[in-house]
Amino acid sequence: MKDWLLKNKSKLLLVAVALLLGYWLGQRRSPEIGLRSPATFTSPTTLISPAEKAGFAVENVETGTGVNEEPSSPSERLVIKTGTLSLLVKDVRESVDKMQKLATDLSGFVVDSNITIVDEKKGNLRATVTIRVPAGKFDEALKTLKDSALKVTSEQTSGQDVTEEYTDLQSRLRNLEATETQLLKIMERAGEIKDVLAVQQELTRVREQIETTKGRMKFLEESAAMSRLTAYFATEEEELPIVEERWRPLATAKAALRSLVSLSQTIADKLIFALVLFSPVVILVLIILVWKKLKRRI
Repeated sequence: MKDWLLKNKSKLLLVAVALLLGYWLGQRRSPEIGLRSPATFTSPTTLISPAEKAGFAVENVETGTGVNEEPSSPSERLVIKTGTLSLLVKDVRESVDKMQKLATDLSGFVVDSNITIVDEKKGNLRATVTIRVPAGKFDEALKTLKDSALKVTSEQTSGQDVTEEYTDLQSRLRNLEATETQLLKIMERAGEIKDVLAVQQELTRVREQIETTKGRMKFLEESAAMSRLTAYFATEEEELPIVEERWRPLATAKAALRSLVSLSQTIADKLIFALVLFSPVVILVLIILVWKKLKRRI
């Protein structure tokens, strides 16, 4: 066998080169074959949609060919205002009731309200209330809450400008609606069942995008129209969360103590779990040791 291989090594080398060349040529042709195969619609700019495969021309959904792409800017900037306050008060429940009433008086509503007992013996409470008020009355609500507190330990307000995103959504919605109108016209001209199904599939996809775009626009409109305001109430300053970063050693010590207790409980739970889990192994080892000891005595 060895002699045969030595004699025919040149022929074997030629066969190997031919095989490699054939494989390389096959790899070079495969992309061309892939380009000729029909593609499922995923991106209107690169692939073919079901309606186009049926022989109908559909405008680009994203670029909106033939549709005016100039966005209509809102008359005013669309800004989402939010505010957070930490308030030291004399009576937590009374402060919560006042904030809830404030939301109603300003034509707003309460989003969430939560009261927690911090120290049952002392009767210390801590509360968190979130309300929404009209954007034009945001500053009034903020001032009223601050004036009603014994001390404002921290305050944070912010405004997120979403005008650009909203304008882009308007432009996208116009393009989608134009495409929907064109598909409906194509549907009227479609004769064969396969053509109708292809256009119907594309129409369903476009309508889903229209609903998603409208939903996002509605969310931005409502968020800008109704500002969000959250207030934390407590009778002790150490129980209030830190909205703005500043040094509060007592609050840090309390947080460290809570973490230590939590860590101790976690370690104890894991030890108990391990003890129960490996108890059969421990018992088996003890039995073997006792058996060996008795065997030596015998």
